[in-house]
Amino acid sequence: MIDIEEMKALAAHLRSQEAVDAKPREIEMFTDEAATAIDTLLSELEAREAGRRELLSLLPGPYYMDAPDGGDVSVIEQLRRMAKDAERYRKWGIYSGFTKEHADSTLDAVSINEYAALAQRQEGEEK
Repeated sequence: MIDIEEMKALAAHLRSQEAVDAKPREIEMFTDEAATAIDTLLSELEAREAGRRELLSLLPGPYYMDAPDGGDVSVIEQLRRMAKDAERYRKWGIYSGFTKEHADSTLDAVSINEYAALAQRQEGEEK
């Protein structure tokens, strides 16, 4: 985990007059500290990017983006929309009295019909 305050202090120290007036041995020490800080930042960025890619791979394509062109919806907004759908699904299951298996099969059929209708509309637009 990156200690942000430590990184800010290091950056401020490297910009200070003390660093400017430093002797060669002190400069080498500052350089080592800066290189270590950069390595730490890069490791954290790589880990965050890997997490972001994994998160993006879970999104179901353009389904939660703005219609009709797919829009430019942030990942956070797409997750909010997914959470809202999940909440509706849970409520639907509770109020409908269906078992989870029946609810899943019903919702799967709805999704299949929605995708079929979308495909038909797209075919009509291409002609």
